[in-house]
Amino acid sequence: MYRKIRHPQAAGELPFWWVFAFALHSPFPALFSFLWIPVFALMCLAEERDLLPHYGETYEEYRRNTGFMLPRVPTAGRARNN
Repeated sequence: MYRKIRHPQAAGELPFWWVFAFALHSPFPALFSFLWIPVFALMCLAEERDLLPHYGETYEEYRRNTGFMLPRVPTAGRARNN
C-alpha cells in the first residue's frame, strides 16, 4: 500500500465524514468535513516535514515517486514501480 500512496490511512478516513453524514441523515458531519479535511491534510504535510530531515534523500525520492493520498499516474519519463 505504501508503495502507491504515502498516507493510506488519511486517504481511507477522508470519505468517512460523508458516509457518517449519510448514515445519520445529518448535514453536520459533511459540514464539519470542510474544516477537518484541510487540517488532516496539514497534519500529513507536517509529518512529512518531520520525516524529511530524519530520512533525507531516501525519503525525498520516495516522495517524488509516490502519491500523497492518491496513486501517481505513471508518466512516460518516470519508471514505473510495482
